[in-house]
Amino acid sequence: MNAKKVGSKTMVFRGQGEFKGHRFHLRIDSEQKGVLIIDASRLIFLNGTAVDYAAHILAGDDAVKTYKALGKKYRKLKKQEVTDDYNSVKSQLVNYIAGNTDIIETVGQESPLMGADELPSPYRMDIALTYRCQNRCGHCYNETKEKPETDVETWKKTLEWLWGVGIPHIVFTGGEPTLYEGLKKLISKSEELGQITGLITNGRNLARPDYLKELVNTGLDHVQITMLSHLESQHDELAGGKGAWKETVAGIKAALAEDLYVSTNTTIMKGTLADITETMEFLIFLGVKNIAFNALIRSGQGKSTEGITFDELAAALEKLRRIAAEHDANLIWYAPTPYCEFNPVNYGLGIKQCTACSINMAMEPDGTVIPCQSYYQPLGKALGDWDKIWNNELCKRIRERKYMPEKCKNCGMWQLCGGGCPLSIEHGDYLCGDRFSNP
Repeated sequence: MNAKKVGSKTMVFRGQGEFKGHRFHLRIDSEQKGVLIIDASRLIFLNGTAVDYAAHILAGDDAVKTYKALGKKYRKLKKQEVTDDYNSVKSQLVNYIAGNTDIIETVGQESPLMGADELPSPYRMDIALTYRCQNRCGHCYNETKEKPETDVETWKKTLEWLWGVGIPHIVFTGGEPTLYEGLKKLISKSEELGQITGLITNGRNLARPDYLKELVNTGLDHVQITMLSHLESQHDELAGGKGAWKETVAGIKAALAEDLYVSTNTTIMKGTLADITETMEFLIFLGVKNIAFNALIRSGQGKSTEGITFDELAAALEKLRRIAAEHDANLIWYAPTPYCEFNPVNYGLGIKQCTACSINMAMEPDGTVIPCQSYYQPLGKALGDWDKIWNNELCKRIRERKYMPEKCKNCGMWQLCGGGCPLSIEHGDYLCGDRFSNP
């Protein structure tokens, strides 16, 4: 198995043997902690010596070679013990890749405990290359603003800087990132470094002749396309322009024709709630297998007429879950909610919590680092002192859940829930732009 060590924290593996056709990124945060990213789409947070075993297994070492290597690091190791652990970890990884996600036992977990797990940097950085966009969506989480756009060469240096602090996953977003002329060069740079690259887009430029194919050939790993509605008139109205639906649908078809992980994202709100199941069925008809939703949620203090209630959200997701099961589609839910209002685990959607300033962070077009795509408070600038950014008081406040209301601190689920989105606690209505269920 080919292994490429990049920096002091991350290793990239191209699978062979039982792992052939798969790509792995192993980030080692400490002797007792790391994360394994599989095919740019699944994460396992490793515990204990599983970090060591995973590194040797993915490097193609057998149990004997692994025993010799670990014997130099850990005293009093028994050969049979190492052999048993080696076989157990390898078996779990093989089965996990095959789709049996229930087998992760001694290796680790699929979700970290936010605020409890100390990390030196996030695993993903979302880079908004531009705030320009063909669409004019009224519900967009991007504030109406203009920012100077960073040139390609500076972004390349920034990618090196991010790689140097241990960030293996880059998602290019906006605005609309395909409007940034240097996108292909940045994907190429990330591929050279060994980073995973993704794209969040409205899809309108993806059907241009050879455009997406060139991005994929350069190294693009995954794409998420925003689909507002299955109805052309409604999609165009929400996007603020005629012709948006046709171009987005063409973009989805173009993405599905490539060797690429493809997902869509649709916002559930008052204007789309009645037809949300039809939108999912339309996406399934197109051939989309990974279908994500978030919601514009109206809280008690919210003012948005487009926001929906938690009861409306629960009813909609129950219908969507049934459709996904019927068609063997992967239903993904993004928004972190207070579990006392809506518990995603009860709906088979997994643990969802705010991951800003822990698993992911974001950067604006001018290089300003912010907690997430929706949280427009500066933490520092690209190419600056990473420790100062990571340990900024706001960053620590979010990471340590200090924004939680007093009632949440006495709840037994607070570590899983985290109180929901910190912006919702402050402002009421919210639309979470996070995509920790990545890609």
